[in-house]
Amino acid sequence: MSSSKEPPYLKNPITKDDISKIQKIFSVLENDPQSYDFLEPVDYVALNLLDYPTIIKHPMDLGTAKKNLLNNKYPTFQEFLNDIDLIWKNCRTYNMQGSDIVKMANHLEKVFKKQMEKQFKNYNNNNNLNNSNSKSNSKNNNNNKIIILGIIVI
Repeated sequence: MSSSKEPPYLKNPITKDDISKIQKIFSVLENDPQSYDFLEPVDYVALNLLDYPTIIKHPMDLGTAKKNLLNNKYPTFQEFLNDIDLIWKNCRTYNMQGSDIVKMANHLEKVFKKQMEKQFKNYNNNNNLNNSNSKSNSKNNNNNKIIILGIIVI
């Protein structure tokens, strides 16, 4: 049975070394041609999307997330990962499934996860950072632990 408790390592503070790695990820995202619409907050007035603030209660974009990171607004990895995930969720919530902007969000989400795996060897692609033993445990057939969404189940 899985526990609904958040894995404790997600509560780890973001270190200076982590910030350096995350800045590399932001650089990759910012240089991706599909990131243009995600670099700054949605200007819903200029775009005449007047219902945007009634549908999207917590707007987020890459520029704001980066600014928050550099201003130490994320005390834990989970809070940072939540904001990044919010960018993609907001896009999917407001826009039609299959639209170009949703396809771009899906692409950028994959790029983000791939870069997280590259920079953080213990990132498991489920918006979680595993403790260093979790990946090795999942590979050992003689170990009776199963990892489900970053939660170790015994």
